Amino acid sequence: MDYQYQDTGYIAAPQDYKIWSIINIVLGVLCCGCCGIIGLVLAIMALLKSNDVGKFVAMGETGITQAQDASEKAKLYNIIASALIGLSFICNFIYVILYFTGALN
Repeated sequence: MDYQYQDTGYIAAPQDYKIWSIINIVLGVLCCGCCGIIGLVLAIMALLKSNDVGKFVAMGETGITQAQDASEKAKLYNIIASALIGLSFICNFIYVILYFTGALN
């Protein structure tokens, strides 16, 4: 018997990016500034989309396309949030350096 072309019916669940979202939330809370606050909001939105991935995967085969869509959005939100939080950290670091060197006096 040749089972080479037999479909198993198994579809892999998309990644949910929940850990990345939580890390972005923690870093967004730690960093102050406009970019950090926007990054925090995006990280919360990413966490909500990450939770949707698990909900749609639990629906079975009918929810896989919705789960993939939610996964892509969670990834996009996390990328933008990470960039904004990183930018905020860099700005805060530059501010601290300028403050301690006396350039702001």
